Amino acid sequence: MSQSNLGSGFFWKNLFKGLFYAGLIVALYLLAREVIDVDSYMAKLGEWPVLTYLTFSLSELIFGLIPPELFIIWVIEHGVFNSFIPDVALLAVISVAAGIIGYSIGKSFRTWTYMNGFMERYVYRYNSYYRRYGGFLVVIGALTPLPFSAVCMLMGASGYPYGRFLLLTGVRFIRFGMYGWAIWKTVAP
Repeated sequence: MSQSNLGSGFFWKNLFKGLFYAGLIVALYLLAREVIDVDSYMAKLGEWPVLTYLTFSLSELIFGLIPPELFIIWVIEHGVFNSFIPDVALLAVISVAAGIIGYSIGKSFRTWTYMNGFMERYVYRYNSYYRRYGGFLVVIGALTPLPFSAVCMLMGASGYPYGRFLLLTGVRFIRFGMYGWAIWKTVAP
C-alpha cells in the first residue's frame, strides 16, 4: 500500500471519528436538556464570558482537554458578539492562536537542555518524516480530534517551516465552520 493511501485512510478515519464525537456531544447535550436544566448551567457560564473564553484558550493550549464543540454550543446563546458566526469565528481564532503559541513552545524545546533526551528520542530522530509529512499532520490535527496544540508543538520542535505551518493552520477555520454549521442545524432554537 502506498504512503498516500495510508495517509488518506488515516485522515478519513480520524475525520469520521471527529464527526462521530461531535455528534455524540450534541446528542448528549440534547439528552441532558431533557433530563436536567442544562440551559441554566449554560446561562451561568454566559454571565462569565471572559472566564469561559479563558477556559477555552487554556484548553486549546493544553492539548484540547475540553472539546471545542461544547464551546460552540455555548456561543449559540451566550457568545460575546451575540451572533453565532462571529462567535464561532472568535473560537476559531483563539484555537489557531493557541496552535501558533504551541508551535513557539515546541520551537523553544530545542533550546532547553533538559529536553535533549526527549528531543533526540522522539523529534530529531524523525525529522525527515516531519519535514516530508508535517503539513499533512498539521491538516489532520486541524480537522480531526487529534490534539491540535500537540501537533503544533511537534512541528515547532522539529523545525517545520513557520510560513508553511501558518498557511496550513488556516484549515482549522474549516473545522470550526463545519462543526459550527452542523451544531447550529441540530441545537439552535
